[in-house]
Amino acid sequence: MHSKEHHAFHVSAQQYGLNPESLEKATGIVLKAIEKVFSKKWNLLVTVGLEHYTAVLVVSMMQSVNELMTDNTIRNLWLWHSVEETEHKAVAFDLYQHLYGNGLDAYIPRVAVFTFSLVLITAFSTIYHIVLMKRDKQLTNFKTWRNFFKFASKQYKVLIPKFLEYYRFDFHPNQTDEKALVAATKVKLGINDRSPLLS
Repeated sequence: MHSKEHHAFHVSAQQYGLNPESLEKATGIVLKAIEKVFSKKWNLLVTVGLEHYTAVLVVSMMQSVNELMTDNTIRNLWLWHSVEETEHKAVAFDLYQHLYGNGLDAYIPRVAVFTFSLVLITAFSTIYHIVLMKRDKQLTNFKTWRNFFKFASKQYKVLIPKFLEYYRFDFHPNQTDEKALVAATKVKLGINDRSPLLS
C-alpha cells in the first residue's frame, strides 16, 4: 500500500511538471552511503533522529498545513503518511534505549548524530527546493521567494523549538500526545484502525 500511495503522489506531481522520483533516488544514494560508513548504532541513531524530525513536521501537516493544499491526491497522501508516522514515532527510540540505555553515554551520541542529521537535512532540503523552483520556472520570481520565506518563517517559529526538544536529556517521543489529532485526521480521510491503509 505504501508504494501504491507514493506512485499516486508521483503521478499527481508530474501533472505539475515535477519529477520527485529523481530527488528520492538522490536521497536514497546519500542514505546508502551513510549506512555503509556508520556503525549499526549510529545508523539506528540516524533513524531515531529522523523519526523525531518527521514526527514534528507531520503534526504541523495534520494541524494546518494540509489546508493550504489544493491537490486532493497529494493532500490525502501527506495526511495518510502523517498518521502512519505519528503512530510509530517512538519505535526506533525505544529500541535504542533498550539496546543502549538512557545514560550520558547514550545521550551524547544521540544528540551528536541528530545535529549531523539536521545539517544534512537543511542542506539537501535547500538544494531540492532550488531544483523544484527551477523546474517550476520560479527560480527568479521574487514574489514566489517572498511568499516562501513568509510561510517558512511562520512555520519554523513553531517547529524549531519542537525539534530542539530532542536535546533534552529526558526526552521521549511519547511525551507529546497526538491521539486526538490522529483520530480527527482519520475521520477527515475516511479511514479507521482496521483500514488497509494503515496495515
